[in-house]
Amino acid sequence: VLDGIASLLDKAFLRRDPVGRDDEPRFAMLETIREYGLERLVESKQWDALRLTHARLMADIAEENEQQVERLALDADNFRTALESAIAVGETELALRLAAPLWWFWYLRGLYTEGRRWLRQVLALPGAMEVLICSRALTGAGALAFLQCQYDEATTLLDTAIELSRRHGDRMSLAQSLQFRGSIARERGEYERAVDLHQLSRTLWEQLEDRANVGRSRNYIAFASWLHGDFQRTFELCEGTLELFRERRDVEGVVWSLLNLAAALFYSGRLDAAQERLDECLTWSRDAGFQEGIAWSLHLLALVLRARGEGDAAKLLQESLRIHWELGDRWRTASLLEAMGGVRRDPRLLGAAAALRRQLSVPVPPVERPQLEADLKAVGIVDCGVDEAIAIALSADEL
Repeated sequence: VLDGIASLLDKAFLRRDPVGRDDEPRFAMLETIREYGLERLVESKQWDALRLTHARLMADIAEENEQQVERLALDADNFRTALESAIAVGETELALRLAAPLWWFWYLRGLYTEGRRWLRQVLALPGAMEVLICSRALTGAGALAFLQCQYDEATTLLDTAIELSRRHGDRMSLAQSLQFRGSIARERGEYERAVDLHQLSRTLWEQLEDRANVGRSRNYIAFASWLHGDFQRTFELCEGTLELFRERRDVEGVVWSLLNLAAALFYSGRLDAAQERLDECLTWSRDAGFQEGIAWSLHLLALVLRARGEGDAAKLLQESLRIHWELGDRWRTASLLEAMGGVRRDPRLLGAAAALRRQLSVPVPPVERPQLEADLKAVGIVDCGVDEAIAIALSADEL
C-alpha cells in the first residue's frame, strides 16, 4: 500500500492533504482524476462492493471516535459519502452504526439540520426499529429536534427511544433520552419537572460509573436552577463540574459549566466575575468551533455590557442572534429579540419576540422577566412578523 501511494504521489495522481499530521498523513485526489476513477469503478462492476467496504470502515471510525469531534471533522465528507452508500443499498444496521455515533458531532458543530436529515433517512429504513443501536439514533434525532425547538417531534422521538432502551436494557440511551426530555421541560418553563428528569438521568449515569455524564447532568440541573433564580444551587453544582471537565479537556462540558456560572453571577449582580467566566467560555467555544457556546457567550456578554452602560451590546446581540437563528434555536431567538428590542428601543422586535413565544408555547424565563418588563414599559410593543423582525435585527443599518 505504501509503495502504491508513493508512486501515485510521484505521478501527481494523489496529493498530500495539509490537514493530516506527520504520524497520520492524509491524501486526496484532484477532482477530475477522482471522477474518472469512479467512472471506471462503475464500469468494472466493483463500485457497489467498494462503497460498502468504505462505509464499514467509516462506521468503525465513527464508533471509535464518537466523542473526538476534531477527529470526526477530518472525515466529514467521508461520513456523508458512507451514509449515502448505506442508505442507497438499504444496509439498515450499517447506516445506524454510522448515524448513531455522529449526532454528538453534528450537535457540537452546529449541523442540526444536516444531522436531522440523515437521521430521518436512516430511521426510515426497513427494520430500523429492530436494530439494538436504534435507540441511540432516536436519542440523537430527538436531541437535534429539541435543539431546533421542534418540541412535539422531539418528545415523540425521545419517548420512543426510552421505550426501546428499556426493552433492550440500554441504560446509556435511556439516560441520554431522559436528559433531553428534561431539557424540553426546562424550555417550556416546567423547572421542577426538568430537574426531576435530570436527577433521574444522573442516577443512571452514576450506576454506569460515567463521570463525564454525571457532570453533564449536574450542568443541566444547574441550567434549570439559574433560569428560575436558584443561583446558589448553580454555584454548588458547577464549580465541581468545571474542574472535572477541565481535567478531561471536554469542551462541551467546560463551556456549559462556565455559561451556567456566568449566568448565575450576572443575575446575582457580580458583573466582573461573570465577564471573566464568559471571556474564557468564548475562547473555548471559538477554538473548538462550538457554535452554541459562541452564541450563548456573546448573548450573556452583551447583557453584562448593557448592565454597565458601556460597549456595543447591540453588536454582540446581533452576532448571537445570527448564530442562534441559523442553528434553528427559536427559544433563544425569542430572548435575543427581547434583549435587542430593549437595547435599540424598538417595539417591533419586542412584538416579534412575543409572537414567537406564542408559536412555541414557551414562557419568558423568570430571571429575564424584570428587564423585559422594564423595556416593555419604556418602549412598548408593536405587532411584527418574526421573519421581518429577524431581517431588521440583523441589518447593519439598524446598528
